[in-house]
Amino acid sequence: MILDPCIGLKEPENCSKRTGLVEIKRERMVKQKPGKQKRKFQVSNGYLLQFDQLARVLNFMAENVTVKKIGRKELGNNTGLSNRQIESLVSVGSAMGLIVSGKQTLSIVGRVIVGHDIFIEGKGTLEWCHYIAAGSYRNLIWHEIFNQILPNEQAKTQEGWMEYLRNAFAGKYTDRTIGKHLYEEVRFVVDAYLNRNFKKLELLHQTPDGILYRRRYTNLDPLIFSAMLYDYGLKQGTNVLQVVDLVRTYKIESF
Repeated sequence: MILDPCIGLKEPENCSKRTGLVEIKRERMVKQKPGKQKRKFQVSNGYLLQFDQLARVLNFMAENVTVKKIGRKELGNNTGLSNRQIESLVSVGSAMGLIVSGKQTLSIVGRVIVGHDIFIEGKGTLEWCHYIAAGSYRNLIWHEIFNQILPNEQAKTQEGWMEYLRNAFAGKYTDRTIGKHLYEEVRFVVDAYLNRNFKKLELLHQTPDGILYRRRYTNLDPLIFSAMLYDYGLKQGTNVLQVVDLVRTYKIESF
């Protein structure tokens, strides 16, 4: 099997191809070690994921794309959103890889998505945002739900998820964090996949008696899957991926 990384590129002559290999061209590679990453407990900061509000924030950032750093107060004044809403939306946008944390500016991927799907409604856009957000070890609750609870634990209710996570984090976080913020973060994830745009991916389902379960996702957009392979190579710190090894060992986190 030959994977061609040049498919869809305007300048294929700049790509290298070998039978059974994918060579990843990149300026810089950073191999991240999960154990050394600081995990973020609060991503939502108590708010649910409002894609229309996120689009307003992304749009203002796009209009000021040359600015190196945008203040949260400025974002609030120009979007009509409160400071706490801005804090939540910037945090969520950063978790999905759309916003540069600390600068409140669009990431490279964020610029692409804003230019083509600012409301984050397309299947490919949602696939990528889910892959980054749920697959990131930094996004504590989001990651644990899709990479630990759903694939490895018996199906549970939302309360069951909270009990599992409460026991897992006991002694690692304060009682207040676990007592209040755990509920908010679990509620955020459940609502995002049952009631918001992520519902279109049909990844998370709920039975009439409240049991939450995952349906395996097998219909990835080919271009998004290619991007995931490139991302995997960057995380592994290599520019060469053997197809045979990918088949044996590569698991797309969060799907």
